[in-house]
Amino acid sequence: MAKKRSDRSGSGPGLSSNPFADALAHALGVEAPLSAERIAWDDEEDEAPSSSTKWVHIGFEKKGRGGKTVTLVTFQNPATDTAEWAKKLKTRLGVGGSVDPDGIVLQGDVRTKAEAFLQAEGYKTKRIGG
Repeated sequence: MAKKRSDRSGSGPGLSSNPFADALAHALGVEAPLSAERIAWDDEEDEAPSSSTKWVHIGFEKKGRGGKTVTLVTFQNPATDTAEWAKKLKTRLGVGGSVDPDGIVLQGDVRTKAEAFLQAEGYKTKRIGG
């Protein structure tokens, strides 16, 4: 195990050294930042974009539906009004459908049209299944 360096040029008393920052600074030929100069990571900033990101999963299913193909649209944000979006999608795509506990069921294979419409509305889409 390597020993910690107790004296570091340019560091004041009481400031600890990060060996990884020191190694990187040495490899780059620059002075490593002091502990007081280092930026602490704020976890709240990392969580904010993920909560505001709107994701939709678009799938395709044929089993258990009498051989009929359907497109399943599942919003990942639980606060989304699925009944309102079902009406928008059915009207825009010109298909029938319903709202299930799993999400929105649209009649037929309309994955590409649904994906294009939802992306235009600001959602990030992910295809599930084939």
